Amino acid sequence: MVIQSLNHLSGITKIPKDNIKEIKNNLDKFYDFFYKDKIDYVTGAKVLEKGEIKKRPIHPSKGTLKLLQQRLSKFLELNHNVSNSAHGGVKGRSCISFILPHSGNSHFFCTDLEKFFPTVTINHVKDTFLRLGYSRRMASDLAKLTTYSCPVKGLSDGIVIPQGSPTSTIITNLVFYDIDLKIEAHCKEHNVRYTRYVDDLMFSAKFEFTADFINPLVGIITTSGFRISKKKTNSRIGVVEAVGICLTPKGLKLTRKQKEKIKFLQDHPEDKRSKNLKFLEEDYLNLIKKSYTAYIKTLNSPMLSDDDSLGKLKDTVHFPKKLAKANKILNEVGLPKAKIKKGA
Repeated sequence: MVIQSLNHLSGITKIPKDNIKEIKNNLDKFYDFFYKDKIDYVTGAKVLEKGEIKKRPIHPSKGTLKLLQQRLSKFLELNHNVSNSAHGGVKGRSCISFILPHSGNSHFFCTDLEKFFPTVTINHVKDTFLRLGYSRRMASDLAKLTTYSCPVKGLSDGIVIPQGSPTSTIITNLVFYDIDLKIEAHCKEHNVRYTRYVDDLMFSAKFEFTADFINPLVGIITTSGFRISKKKTNSRIGVVEAVGICLTPKGLKLTRKQKEKIKFLQDHPEDKRSKNLKFLEEDYLNLIKKSYTAYIKTLNSPMLSDDDSLGKLKDTVHFPKKLAKANKILNEVGLPKAKIKKGA
């Protein structure tokens, strides 16, 4: 089902057509702007980068536009599919479902899409709605109602997806749909598993990643208008950490950083971010254990056999030659060296 007209959009969102027109013509009135400081959850101090406080620009919508975007987001989630690889901001999926499919593999390649939200332009959004079957006029209207002029250092000024608005995650998932499919096809060809959590990409296999896999992967991403963050790109053997969870040969656990974050927010209820603390650490661990058990039960795969790498990974964790080979390959494609981490 697609939205046919502004009248249709009005019916779906319960917002009068005249109000929607007013929003379109006065977007500046419906957005806030502020910088969010990055906090060290161990000390509670603000994180510094090159002597300055590290900040993230946030452009949340407000008022009637925020309400419209909230209701539009629900409509898009119900009526349009995201890729099987997408886990961030997807109903029924989570950070746990993002990392679980990599159980049983021993080699991990993780990267991050640099300045993800501000890289998604109004043209990306318009083209996505056209692909989904919307008319040109409606695609243009919806693109205008879900993007905003958000200048970001390192990118040309333009109208892009604002970070902090209700539709931002579902829109970026829809925009990235075709790219996910290309990455999935590339991974299938190389027998690699792939999942994405918003701008975090994870790949895993039972063997070293080679330039034959990495170079075309980077090509798929860059030719689509995105770029990977070399600073946040890493390779791991044995154990991998992502989105606050650590996948080890023995199962899942919280990362040290996530534990520190939970403890900090528990100790500082006045911090407004503590409102987002849905689970105490014990509850979080129980959720992970429950999800992991449920996931394992649904699988009928050789990867769960007794002699699989889901065991102690002795062949990879204590095998320096494999690490040296992996680092040689990563060096060839200009990416950081791999590290071996022993399971808990």
